[in-house]
Amino acid sequence: MPTERLFWEPCFCWNTMRSLVLSPDGRFAAVGGNQALHVVNLTPLDTTDIPPAKDLITEAEVFSHRRIMENAAPANLTFDEWYRCWQRLRAARAESGVTSAF
Repeated sequence: MPTERLFWEPCFCWNTMRSLVLSPDGRFAAVGGNQALHVVNLTPLDTTDIPPAKDLITEAEVFSHRRIMENAAPANLTFDEWYRCWQRLRAARAESGVTSAF
């Protein structure tokens, strides 16, 4: 719960059972209904720390030992292909300062 007083947006979504109001800064949502009020912290949903898509694809290839081909069919990676993916993933994580078991 925030210690400062939040001023809520005057517009909100509602139906006969629930209502939803967002804080102006987008960090919190208040959900009310059925004699209850819940304030939800939305900051863990922040997407600013998500790695680029190419890094996520490389990570998926390393963990699954597979690659999705252009025809949407999965193909097993050879050891050399997997090793190159692993090296790219290590380099990408080193550049971003992420520490991992790699």
